[in-house]
Amino acid sequence: MNKIIMSIKILPVIILLLIGNCYAQENLNKQVKVIKPYKPSISDAFKINYLPKIVDTVVVLPKFDYSIINAKQIPTNFEVKPIKSAKMVGEPLTKLYHSQIKLGYGSYLTPLVELDFNTLRSKKYSIGANIKHFSSNGKIKMADDRKVYAGFSENSLSVFGRKLFDEKIVTGNIKYDNQNNYYYGYNVSKVNLLDTIVPEKKDDIEKQKFNTLSINTKLKTNYTDSLNLNYDIAIDYSYIEDINKISGNNFAISCNADYFFEKEFVGFESELSYYKTDGTIDAVNYSILKFNPWIGAFSKKWQIVGGVNTYFEQDEAIYHLYPKVSLHYNIIEYFLIPYIEFTGYFENNSYKNIAFENPYINPIINVKPTNFKKIINGGLKGNFSSKIAFNFNAGFSEIDNMYFYVNDTTNYLENKFTVVYDDVTLLKLLGEISVKNSEKLNFLIKANYYKYTMNNELRPWHKPQYNITVSAQYFLRNKIIVSGDVFAISSQYVKLFDNNKNENKLEGILDMNLGIEYKYTKVLSAFIQLNNIGATKYYKWNNYPLHRFNLMFGFVYSL
Repeated sequence: MNKIIMSIKILPVIILLLIGNCYAQENLNKQVKVIKPYKPSISDAFKINYLPKIVDTVVVLPKFDYSIINAKQIPTNFEVKPIKSAKMVGEPLTKLYHSQIKLGYGSYLTPLVELDFNTLRSKKYSIGANIKHFSSNGKIKMADDRKVYAGFSENSLSVFGRKLFDEKIVTGNIKYDNQNNYYYGYNVSKVNLLDTIVPEKKDDIEKQKFNTLSINTKLKTNYTDSLNLNYDIAIDYSYIEDINKISGNNFAISCNADYFFEKEFVGFESELSYYKTDGTIDAVNYSILKFNPWIGAFSKKWQIVGGVNTYFEQDEAIYHLYPKVSLHYNIIEYFLIPYIEFTGYFENNSYKNIAFENPYINPIINVKPTNFKKIINGGLKGNFSSKIAFNFNAGFSEIDNMYFYVNDTTNYLENKFTVVYDDVTLLKLLGEISVKNSEKLNFLIKANYYKYTMNNELRPWHKPQYNITVSAQYFLRNKIIVSGDVFAISSQYVKLFDNNKNENKLEGILDMNLGIEYKYTKVLSAFIQLNNIGATKYYKWNNYPLHRFNLMFGFVYSL
């Protein structure tokens, strides 16, 4: 109320002021002073931020009314058919054949006959047999241009079998071998100097014959879980007799076992071997007991094994002890694996092993066991890709009583061999690359380098400094198989028992071979094999040159 009264009192005053102001404008001075140029401007415009809205107060609700006239059900006659359950279909099994025959014939009057017999596919057992004959009746031109008979023959018969149980496998094998070789070599310079008669015909050349019988059987478990002990027990027996009734008997029984825990595993290797040789200068009759326990641990990245190798040599009553340590580390899974190993072992050199390594050995010689005191090697292995695998290795060994073949000078032709011994250190480098580009092409290259440091002997006789092997195989439309090999072996030195000369050098070897097989049908194929394509003249053993270029052709038929 007070505010209203106050407003009424002030109102006349305001009216008088306005009237006075109007009169005052009539006396206004018309002069205008411009201080700066006039700049017109437009005020900012503001958009109206609301949309028009129509408000309809009339609401219409539609009403639908429908009915079915002459309603009639139409039959569908639909019958549900059950769907068969899906089945895993494996790849079709290749057809097996009971037998196979391989016949061939080559230069230097070289026949080949090989028969194979076996049972068909079975989950319970398999039995088979193999019969083979391979021989040569040709002559070889010696360094003095004489052509001498250099034939040989190899005959073998083997029967093998395998029986499968739930988690066990029993295998057995019986094999008979017959090998015939001729001492066709001779010291060319010596016989020409002494004007010695050299036997050249087959009936005049001394012959060596080896008859060998081997029997072995094994029981092996194959448990896949870690709750069971895996083991294998084997019995081996071999007998060899030569043309002079010099014989060797070898018997061995071995037992190996291993057991896996969650991240650890333990095991051992054991063997009792018996050796007996009759007819040599020194009769051999002794045993060797081996027992090698070990323990290991592993993870996804690494695996380590540690243990000892122990050997007791009954003949000399000597106990040999060696370490056994290995470490593998998986830097990149299956692609880069460095490893290192430290071990050693004791090796017996039986008459059978020596005769098969060098058939021209003087049979009255017994070769002493070899003591590999220390072996250290390490390297890298893995895969460059899914198609290329590799292994690079460097090793160092200390070896006692290593044997080297030298010519036996007690024979005037010097066509037999004896051995000399030395304690050596050996540096070995290995490189290996395998390529499997596809199912059609396989390729392998392998190279070894050896450096011997001798203690007494001047050279490592009959030992190469390096050897290289290159092999390839190509399948052309599943009809033609082409395989090739190239062997390169460095020069070797042989020991001479001459007052004027202590050694001789055997030139290196470059040997190229090519094989072609054409599969006419699934059961019939033909082959041709070309050996030493470059016709290189070389020696594997001193005074024994090998054949130059030779070929063999034949066919294979399955029944």
